[in-house]
Amino acid sequence: MDAYNVLEGIDINIPIEEGYFNVLKNNFQKNYLTTKNYFERIAKHRNPIEVKSEVLNEIYSYLLKIQNREEMRDIDTEKNISGYVPTKIIDIWKSDKRLKSCYNSIKEYCIMRSKNFNIIAVHIAEYRAMSKLASSIERSKYKLTNSKFQNHESHSINDKEKAFVSSEKYKIDKPKKQIDSISIVDLLLMQEHRKRELIDSGIYDSIFSNKLSDLNSTYLPQEHLLEKEKNAIPETTKHIVGIKTVIERWINRNKWWLIPAFTTLIVGLIILALSIYAHLHKKL
Repeated sequence: MDAYNVLEGIDINIPIEEGYFNVLKNNFQKNYLTTKNYFERIAKHRNPIEVKSEVLNEIYSYLLKIQNREEMRDIDTEKNISGYVPTKIIDIWKSDKRLKSCYNSIKEYCIMRSKNFNIIAVHIAEYRAMSKLASSIERSKYKLTNSKFQNHESHSINDKEKAFVSSEKYKIDKPKKQIDSISIVDLLLMQEHRKRELIDSGIYDSIFSNKLSDLNSTYLPQEHLLEKEKNAIPETTKHIVGIKTVIERWINRNKWWLIPAFTTLIVGLIILALSIYAHLHKKL
């Protein structure tokens, strides 16, 4: 089936709709693949890439035949030049972004050249169908070639690696699971010393304490975890330490004015006490 067969079955004076135009493109592709027994040949062949290459060459030859049809000749009488209809339709589509589809560009071309819309549309539908089919087969061929190349490379690399690893010159020692340098006793002492420092300084960060606990739980045995729970700091003590920490931080931030204010308060109290003493002494 080609464009001439389709035109024989339709009325060329009634413009086809865009939906039928798209259906025509799909039908042209399916018919071409069927006539070439494409899928059967791909399934049976030992090297499908050869089939794809052969079909691609046939499609490109067929595209040239479509382009050389009399209906696909574009003659510009004003400029006295000739070209091809597919090329001119592409130029029209590029020049006006309001034309959203190939179908609309064909309409514009037929108005410009005063040609029958159905004749041009059907031939362009076949041309576009073959062009898209060629692009699709090209992509599938590239993917298949690339995947085969990658598989070949990975197999060759794996073979080289196996030969290298199995050789006497290259031996891999399996890493041993062990605790390096720091023993469990050292971890216990470090945790206890750090905790005491935090408590003595009045800064006991519960979040940091939890992180220490999580870190030590990775290394410490279950017996130590039970002992640590017994010696845990009570919640009341934590609240007291927290209040003390807040007060100390507030004093440290405001000591630049607290010291003069405290001194002024002491002097005022001394003066008040002396005034009261003098007043009582006069009454006696």
